[in-house]
Amino acid sequence: MRTAISFVVLLVASAPFVLRADNELIVTAADREFIDKAAASTLAEIEMGRLAASRGQTAEIRQFGRHMMKDHSKVNTELSALAGRKGIALPTSMSTDQQQTCEQLASLSGDAFDDAYIDATRKDLDSVVGEFRREASAVGDPDLRRWVTRTLGTLHHHEELAHHLVH
Repeated sequence: MRTAISFVVLLVASAPFVLRADNELIVTAADREFIDKAAASTLAEIEMGRLAASRGQTAEIRQFGRHMMKDHSKVNTELSALAGRKGIALPTSMSTDQQQTCEQLASLSGDAFDDAYIDATRKDLDSVVGEFRREASAVGDPDLRRWVTRTLGTLHHHEELAHHLVH
């Protein structure tokens, strides 16, 4: 009996998630960190998209910016709803690095803006897609896993579009 109890304690301690008394999954610290990063990244993509829509030199950049604003606003709404169901308050601002990127973009115009926007968007999407791929197999919460998997398709599409932007 003691061995069985020890095994169960070891199994629970090593699990990627924890059950509350009502069998509701509790989001782990690692999942919470991912949620915070995803929320900040979404806010950054919305802001960079807004800048592209208004400052882009070419119609292609302006259109892509509007597309990013629309899709990332939807992703943000979905993540906010999921976080609300899990009792998690999302960050309301970007990271310091993301804020600096947006400030740099806001100071540019013309071809310099387009070049910097394309570069920043490609780098951000490459990083975010990689994080989402890792999280898709690591996340413990099934609701979060579904959201990550669904959102990964959108992000991968954005990544492909960004890599085909020319200037």
